[in-house]
Amino acid sequence: MWDERVVSALVKIAEDDLQSQRWARDFSDKLRQRKISVEEIRRAVANADAIVLYWHKGRWAFGFWNEQMSLIAVWSPYRPSRWVTAFHNRAGKDYLMTREDAELLWATR
Repeated sequence: MWDERVVSALVKIAEDDLQSQRWARDFSDKLRQRKISVEEIRRAVANADAIVLYWHKGRWAFGFWNEQMSLIAVWSPYRPSRWVTAFHNRAGKDYLMTREDAELLWATR
């Protein structure tokens, strides 16, 4: 797993992007279709049970998983950094670890 200071810095940037509504074009549509609120994503990121870095469609992405909410929220650090998707998945960490080049950055257990 990564150094806690590095992970904390990444989480801060991701939270700032969420607060500033730095989102992919279809992000708000996905949230509305999946009945996920921005507040739920904020809570999932702040209380993530796992954070996984993985390769997706030619870019690195960070998946934040909150077990209690069964919620995965995905943020891309590429310029411009932005939130790209969110969805419910009970097997969150296991699911994220099956993604291409997945690396567990942080987990509660």
